[in-house]
Amino acid sequence: MEREQLRERKIIYSGMPDKEVMDAYRELRIQLRNRAGDGNFTVMFSSLGNGPGGLLTAFNLAAAFGLDSHTSALLVDCDPYSNELKGLVSCPMGAGVTDFVGHSSMTIKSILYPSGVERLTVIPAGTQASSAVELFSAVRMRELIAELKSRYPDRCIVLNAPPFRESTEARILERFADQIVFGVPFGEVTGEIIADSVDALGSDKFSGLIFQE
Repeated sequence: MEREQLRERKIIYSGMPDKEVMDAYRELRIQLRNRAGDGNFTVMFSSLGNGPGGLLTAFNLAAAFGLDSHTSALLVDCDPYSNELKGLVSCPMGAGVTDFVGHSSMTIKSILYPSGVERLTVIPAGTQASSAVELFSAVRMRELIAELKSRYPDRCIVLNAPPFRESTEARILERFADQIVFGVPFGEVTGEIIADSVDALGSDKFSGLIFQE
């Protein structure tokens, strides 16, 4: 993608005018990697807000890893109730996570798509939204994440989950993550909600918050 397209989509890129935003994502990348240690790892991002709106943050988090020349990134969209990814990616996308898990004949290669951002590949959520809870709980979902991690040892995987407070799916997806980051939409979430959500997570995987404008 050209810089103008990236700017229109609010996707981060090297040399962008808003240096503060770029530096914030770089700092996130450094902190997550320091916490992870050696090798690749999986980060789950989930918004604490009401309704969709978190995918752009998850996408930019993955793009931040892609901007590091030593690694590549994979964004796995696990929010089947949102079509936001189509607005960020230049190429047409078809089958995704839920289709792969629901059809044993599908290959991982058939659900991988170029993002238009260097060193960042995406997997869309797919078309089987109505049975997402059952599909994310399936053995084949666990096998998919394990295969993605073992196949690409230098690749950071970002899982975009549905809003944490509104969905069962986010609680199921949490088991596939090494680290978990919550998004906090501006003006929507109180300190009490944040504390309750971290308590509900009940996990040492919690790595921090991203405050979203």
